[in-house]
Amino acid sequence: MELITPETPKSEMKNHLIISPPSAADSAWMKKFAPYSLGICSGWMQVRGNTRRMNADAGFAISDHADWTGLLQSVRATGAEKVFVTHGFSSVLARYLQENDLPAEAVRTAYGGEEETTETTA
Repeated sequence: MELITPETPKSEMKNHLIISPPSAADSAWMKKFAPYSLGICSGWMQVRGNTRRMNADAGFAISDHADWTGLLQSVRATGAEKVFVTHGFSSVLARYLQENDLPAEAVRTAYGGEEETTETTA
């Protein structure tokens, strides 16, 4: 793997796989690689038509979300004394962690809670 810098000649990038965040799509930076094919990796690519709707040449159904068991293993592996959950079903995860003797708190942010439409109570 090589880091691309402004000094990297375009000829060195031809026929290579360039990995970038979604925010780079249609940017001036991406235009430097033209012509190129765009492939998107996301769990959303398993939904019929999303590759076309996102103007991608290819879609790969690979999610960046952990499964429940993997997520809990990751949380425990950190050795954290308290967990602040900020994204997704944050109140559900925080409550589960609390019920399993790990202090946790759901924190509202501009980016969290979009999947969570109702609060559940025990």
